[in-house]
Amino acid sequence: MLCRAAENTCYFASVNCASAGSGTTSAVVRPDGTLQCFQPYGQEGLLMADLDLSTASGLLASRCRISSI
Repeated sequence: MLCRAAENTCYFASVNCASAGSGTTSAVVRPDGTLQCFQPYGQEGLLMADLDLSTASGLLASRCRISSI
């Protein structure tokens, strides 16, 4: 998640259910590849994040445009 966000300079959200023994959780990663917030493992809740969309340039994604024929 961290690498994908930084590689594409975009926000990345991972969403999962809180269940006993789950090895994953919900999280939001900033475009620079740093973790913005996460829901603690095994705790029910609603994860919310304020996004600064001006930091998400999508640089690599914009380089992969396919021209229409």
